[in-house]
Amino acid sequence: MRLGRVLAVTPDAVPTRREGVSAHSLDEDLVLYPDGGDQAFLLNATAARVWQLLDGRTSLLAASTRIADEYGVDPDEALGDVLELAEYLRDAGLILTDGCVRGAEG
Repeated sequence: MRLGRVLAVTPDAVPTRREGVSAHSLDEDLVLYPDGGDQAFLLNATAARVWQLLDGRTSLLAASTRIADEYGVDPDEALGDVLELAEYLRDAGLILTDGCVRGAEG
């Protein structure tokens, strides 16, 4: 990867949670602790539900459809939010994804 390139997660990506990341409930939220890391990641209830759906079998598009149905939100909005969360989780090293494309140079 060249500097200045952005990798974007695509709707057809099928992410899986990275091994070694432990998840602990905190009321309706979820706290993620990567092994060997010194940082914790707090997910709100909706993001925690997305985390549950990242099972290595469910595409981000399918996950966003489930979120839209379960939470009664616009499907396009749900897809945008799920893609944004997936990019955040991927960049933090919490998930692995197979559906990345090269973005525009920055």
